[in-house]
Amino acid sequence: MKTLVLNTNPASRYLGRYDGNITFTPRSTNTLRGADYAATAAAPGSVIYFQITHVDGPAGGVLAFWENTGTQPAFSVPVGGGATNLVKITEASGDPNGDPCGHIHGRRFTASVPGIYRVAFRASDHSTNGPGAGPIHAPGEPLTISFQAGFTIASVTRTNSVATIRFGTATTHDFILQSNTNLWASEGWVNVRGSARGNDYFQSVPDPTATNAMKFYRVQATLFVP
Repeated sequence: MKTLVLNTNPASRYLGRYDGNITFTPRSTNTLRGADYAATAAAPGSVIYFQITHVDGPAGGVLAFWENTGTQPAFSVPVGGGATNLVKITEASGDPNGDPCGHIHGRRFTASVPGIYRVAFRASDHSTNGPGAGPIHAPGEPLTISFQAGFTIASVTRTNSVATIRFGTATTHDFILQSNTNLWASEGWVNVRGSARGNDYFQSVPDPTATNAMKFYRVQATLFVP
């Protein structure tokens, strides 16, 4: 899971958006990195791209992909949409013996409104070095990656008197889950779980005291300072 943080820098091209990055990195066939590493790489001569095939998320949300230059996103996908532009992530130009690796910095993802975005990515080979001057590899199966725009409670489920609260975290912050029977109260919030370090995954915390007809939860995120 990747956390996108609201950008408030007036000089940034991401101002007013939730932004962050993940770097897609096709593995290298260079055995200096290790035989096992090279054995799981795409074949020499392949040219790997990714495509977003679908986006789920909050109503009205838009996910955008930015190249490392320019003042506007390369493309945007509204929640419910997909089948976007192809994005090249192999750095080689397609030589028959070219290394398919790539690690291009400066690309970003942004989201327009807070919430959880579940984004399906698919990798595909667009070389002409395979049979009949086509690709070497068939397209891969879609891989879904979750992005949270802002720190977000993903779900609250209840079984009898136990509620389970699932929320996104980040390694940069500590998190405290709190509950209250009055959403608008400034006092009365009780810690369900004390401070715990985020790990870039969703974390689930049980509340065994969910006996009220209505109960509210919030997560406090504090920047970790070593």
